[in-house]
Amino acid sequence: MCRIKTPVITVRRLYNGYFGNGTLNISNNGLINNKEYSLVGVQDGSHGVVNVTDKGHWNFLGTGEAFRYIYIGDAGDGELNVSREGKVDFGNYHCGDERNRHRQHYC
Repeated sequence: MCRIKTPVITVRRLYNGYFGNGTLNISNNGLINNKEYSLVGVQDGSHGVVNVTDKGHWNFLGTGEAFRYIYIGDAGDGELNVSREGKVDFGNYHCGDERNRHRQHYC
């Protein structure tokens, strides 16, 4: 488990659950600025979860066709949970792919 306790994080790309399992919690007014795209549940057999709660904010800053994308369950399983005044600003949303349709998405 990785814990980063800071109010603001800026990343180029965010991968969660790449070759294993991962959970990302954005809460208590925390902010992640994502400059490009994000993949949650990337490889086959992996599982990624992103929880955005309690006024947490996941903000995609990129512009153009290839940016501001969220991929939930690329080749693995992914979950995006948004509740209790959580906020996600993005341009395009992709849930699941053609290889495996067992993707999970919860909001």
